[in-house]
Amino acid sequence: MIPTDTSGIHYFAARETDAAFVRVKAPDKAAPATEHEKFLFYRGVANFKTPLQITFNSGNEANLFLRNTGTDELKHLFVLAIRQGQGKFIYEDHVPSGQHVYAGLKSGEDLLPLGELAARISGRMSAALQQEGLYRREADAMVKTWRKSWFEEDGLRVLYVLPRKWTDEALPLTLQPRPREVVRVMVGRAEIIAPTTEWQLLKQIVRYSDGDADERHQAVNQVRRMNLGRFFQPAVQLVLGSHPNREFSQAAWELLQAATKNDGDGRTLAAK
Repeated sequence: MIPTDTSGIHYFAARETDAAFVRVKAPDKAAPATEHEKFLFYRGVANFKTPLQITFNSGNEANLFLRNTGTDELKHLFVLAIRQGQGKFIYEDHVPSGQHVYAGLKSGEDLLPLGELAARISGRMSAALQQEGLYRREADAMVKTWRKSWFEEDGLRVLYVLPRKWTDEALPLTLQPRPREVVRVMVGRAEIIAPTTEWQLLKQIVRYSDGDADERHQAVNQVRRMNLGRFFQPAVQLVLGSHPNREFSQAAWELLQAATKNDGDGRTLAAK
């Protein structure tokens, strides 16, 4: 009755709930006259500041300070580091308004294989979402939808639950007819570009700018091995903010373009 997929597209996991069906008359004459669905999906572009502020402790990338700049507590914070098929995470129950907590990720210690790591943190995240009001199948479906980008992509990130008040103010919601109860749970995601990542990228931009054809080729390969994915462009912008030079900027964007070309598997680096 509802759309299905066997290619692994992650959005289909959102239908794995006990939600009631919604019947919609399709406006497109080429589509079936009536469609059935179990969730509503929307995507938009926004620009607002979240209440989580993250800083490094004395430049040590294994030590983070998580500060809550908002008026309500932040809950269920997961600090996660993944690199080359393994990683680790730590959990902080909450950060009160105006306070901060120290999150220490000891580098190289207690690393888990990616599959085991993703399984462990998926269970913890689902439990956290249920504590905030989602039904079990809703929480599991949400985690399954975002598992790859949350728990399997290389990087350093913090996932956390935003206050309901903040969610209602940032994304107002009106439903007619008015339901008896509305439960909204928004997960915040902060991607962190560490100082060593900036430094490594800076070295490769300089190498690409000053080197011959072979050096440029090596720079492209090194950048690809950094596995920045969709965060390659923001990382370049971060480096350029500290080095405002026209020739350097041109070399950086040329390196970005070269490194994000289709690499033979049908996808660009930035799409992974």
